[in-house]
Amino acid sequence: MVKHLVSSTVLPIAIGKSFTDYKSIPEAFEKLDVSGLEFKFLPEWSTDRPPLGRTAADWENCPKPSYEDLTEILEEIPVPTVHINRDMGDMLCSEDEDMVERGRNTLVNNLATAEKIGSDVAVIHLWDTRAEHLDLEELWKKVEAIAERYDQISIAVENVPISAEKLDVEKAWRKLDSLMSEGHGFTLDLSWCSFYDNFSELKAFKDRILNVHLQGYVSKEDDGYTVKPRKGELDLLRALERFCEEGYDGYVTLEMNKVQGLEDFKTALELMKEYS
Repeated sequence: MVKHLVSSTVLPIAIGKSFTDYKSIPEAFEKLDVSGLEFKFLPEWSTDRPPLGRTAADWENCPKPSYEDLTEILEEIPVPTVHINRDMGDMLCSEDEDMVERGRNTLVNNLATAEKIGSDVAVIHLWDTRAEHLDLEELWKKVEAIAERYDQISIAVENVPISAEKLDVEKAWRKLDSLMSEGHGFTLDLSWCSFYDNFSELKAFKDRILNVHLQGYVSKEDDGYTVKPRKGELDLLRALERFCEEGYDGYVTLEMNKVQGLEDFKTALELMKEYS
């Protein structure tokens, strides 16, 4: 049976707080009818350097929680999945060994916290989306060497954009499928499927898919509300419905874009449940 989750990424906005206000996550979560949380480790919380990619936050003035702080606020919430700091893949792809080591440490600290709060799936961005060359085998070895220490947690590689020569996401997943041990797999983000128009190709990995991200924004249409992707034309809700009808029964996680407040979350969750 599908298990419905909500991502913590922008959840504090539901109660009028900044998305980086980690202390607001439990209060916002309690206002939603959902079985669990996907907790995302934000790079904006890093104490020693700003996020590697773009951010809407003022990094210098963002809260800087310790891992103990995060564990404490999550101890009363079901958190079956976590999303590893999105900068980790960029770090592991770096030619600077100090940066690579930083990526390893990020993964270790995130997985150690995930273990403490009882999570069983960890979503990762494995690669630098702008890299022109990728050695997927070497990248996976770096991740697997750490993941082996946390054998109760399955790694789920997300279908984030890929720029490397002679690679697309389907080819990357196919390669990783041949490298991964049993238990690890993928996260299927439907918004990225819309961007690349590759839903049909990626859903073929159903037996390896551990988590589906319904990422989008609430839009009012003539016949009611829907959830639309940031780019592309994929009907997210129909794609989700189709995937579940074909036998998918894992986690389905709401990731909100352009969120205005609590009602957007409630509307999107109702639609997500209806179509899965």
